[in-house]
Amino acid sequence: MIEYRGRVKGGVIILDGPVVPPEGRRVKVEELPVDDADKAFWIEKSLEELAAEQGVPVVTGINHLAGGWPADELDDGFEEEVRRWRAGSGDTRS
Repeated sequence: MIEYRGRVKGGVIILDGPVVPPEGRRVKVEELPVDDADKAFWIEKSLEELAAEQGVPVVTGINHLAGGWPADELDDGFEEEVRRWRAGSGDTRS
């Protein structure tokens, strides 16, 4: 007997690799025991636990998030170009 393995996704069985059994072949689908990797996926974790696992740094203030524009691009003409676009479209906001 040939064994095919896969997972259920959206109610459909997706096999692990390309398989072409003969047309009309009868098959048996049997649920396997859940392994530790599958169990770990469903364990609820806090945001702090997820951040620690993924190495996300702790934010200590809003300035940490704000960052800034690259110094070599501070005067790149972007704001002036936006003003020209707005002037051309009849939008007078600045």
